[in-house]
Amino acid sequence: MIDLDNPRRSLDGRIAAVTGAASGIGAATASLFSALGARVISIDLKDAQVNVDLSTPRGRSDMIAQVETLAPDGLDIVVPCAGVSRVAPELIVALNYFGAVATLTGFRHLLSRRKCSQAIGVASVAAIADTDDLMVAACLAGDEDEAIAVAKTLPAPLTYNSCKRALSLWVRQSATLADWAGSDIYMNAVAPGFVKTPMTERVLGDEAAMASIRKITPRAVDHVAEPEVLAEVIASIAALRGGYLVGQVVFVDGGSDALLRPDAF
Repeated sequence: MIDLDNPRRSLDGRIAAVTGAASGIGAATASLFSALGARVISIDLKDAQVNVDLSTPRGRSDMIAQVETLAPDGLDIVVPCAGVSRVAPELIVALNYFGAVATLTGFRHLLSRRKCSQAIGVASVAAIADTDDLMVAACLAGDEDEAIAVAKTLPAPLTYNSCKRALSLWVRQSATLADWAGSDIYMNAVAPGFVKTPMTERVLGDEAAMASIRKITPRAVDHVAEPEVLAEVIASIAALRGGYLVGQVVFVDGGSDALLRPDAF
């Protein structure tokens, strides 16, 4: 795991906002950030410093207003971890794509107040699985109503995959713009494979479900990742001060992407 005593990985003096911070990858990330010296503003539906519903426009605007009060001098790091999978399609769309993008864009002005700030989206290896072109297009067009309408015609896994692909593409396409890299804000994403979280615990004990997951996203390693594994990678990106990692989607998936796309890089 990450060396807490390594000064090159220190987050001393940095201020971070983490959504989905009450559980899973978000909780592990918030905990590691704190251990590395950052001041963390935790955001979630409940049990956080800022309690809001990011699946709604009101919740997103309330989050921005509350964090502005808590960090008037700006943010160094933003990590939108909040997400859901096997729930109503409108919630998958509203939280996994539009909630994440609203978090990144909503905090851009706070990130611009600090030097070499980092925005780190949480995508998924699911982005390289089957997706729906209409859903992805509606997300990238910023049309939440249309994206939800399309989602209601799709199975939940396809909706989830499509939202994560759209988020990956949005990060790639936006990171190089003047408002981001051109303003000393460096945006990238991590793409987890299967991780032990409250969102996945229902299938961990289901051998048939796990076999299906291994078939869709094979791994080069035997074990399933703990949330702390993702937190370690996110913290390593957050600690960067060089300002040269831009628009990358870093797969943290036990080798799934390399197995499925050995000729892609």
